[in-house]
Amino acid sequence: MPQMTPRTLFTVTVAAALLLAAMPASAAGPIETEISLVSHFLKGTENVVVNYSMTNVTDQPVRVLLWNTPFDGIEGNLFEVARNGELVPYLGRVYKRGTPQPEDFMTLEAGETRVTKVELSAYYEMNFTGEYQLRARNESFDHAPLGQLPLKGQHGSLLDLGSNSVIFWIDGEEPPLADIAPLAFDKVIRKAKPVRETCSNERKAILANALAAAQGIAGNASSYLSSGQNPSSPRYTEWFGAFSSGRWNTVDSNFQAIDDALNNANVEFDCKCKQRYYAYVYPNEPYKIYLCRVFWDAPLTGTDSQAGTLVHEMSHFNVVAGTDDVTYGQNSCRSLAISNPNSAIQNADSHEYFAENTPFLN
Repeated sequence: MPQMTPRTLFTVTVAAALLLAAMPASAAGPIETEISLVSHFLKGTENVVVNYSMTNVTDQPVRVLLWNTPFDGIEGNLFEVARNGELVPYLGRVYKRGTPQPEDFMTLEAGETRVTKVELSAYYEMNFTGEYQLRARNESFDHAPLGQLPLKGQHGSLLDLGSNSVIFWIDGEEPPLADIAPLAFDKVIRKAKPVRETCSNERKAILANALAAAQGIAGNASSYLSSGQNPSSPRYTEWFGAFSSGRWNTVDSNFQAIDDALNNANVEFDCKCKQRYYAYVYPNEPYKIYLCRVFWDAPLTGTDSQAGTLVHEMSHFNVVAGTDDVTYGQNSCRSLAISNPNSAIQNADSHEYFAENTPFLN
């Protein structure tokens, strides 16, 4: 029997996957999300374009937070992409945002379907040869209660936006010999004095104070975790949920890395952003932080502060803690700690609120 090549094996896999895809899908909640590809065989020079659809399968309107969908563009790590079974890096931005406002939601009427095309090769490393698997991520995100608009400062219930998986083959570059999954980066900090670019003298002064304050709250958080505090303490359980030694150790390690980076890394600030966010970073491009409009109006310390924003953004870098934006805002972070502690320890805002410690908890 002739030996099957990787691409031949992939063709068999695609055929089986297409048979499964033809079966009717069942929705786990009010929203059913599906993705599909035009082609399952691509060259490394071709864009990876995905058809993304979202259907309200209930008999009532549902309002969905646009931030967690591609209908408002790709502004976060919304998909899970693997090559030959290994996760590939997300190359786009991750943001620190404020509380969602009514205009940040879209309404899906009963039975309504919305469809968009998404080009993903600009946001994920998909230029190497191999078999890829792609799906919309299934974390639970905020949405508004059925038939209501969210009130300022409040969040709705949790919503599963996970999709089916699709597979495809890319004929591109040969992968590097030391192919590293994005979650396995060594936490190596380059030691240098902070660098600030594209910022006015006034803003440089603000950033000097913000960086010092961020170093203070990150150091306090790291010391708290490393000193053997009561694992059932209100401060820990408020933001990270029920104690387990594994989760505690993860948060401890994260804050050691955040504290180290804020004090020793080559931090660069960019002040050109005019968007209605606090800040954003590219997780695989340490240690540059882009500061946006809301940051400059935030208090130096306290809830959603300038210091906390720097902790939030520093936690996103893959070489630091590699956190994600599962949810935003104190109310949602408290709910996440109760419902899903494993997600809470990966959530950037949860780390920020633990460091800010406002209101104060022991």
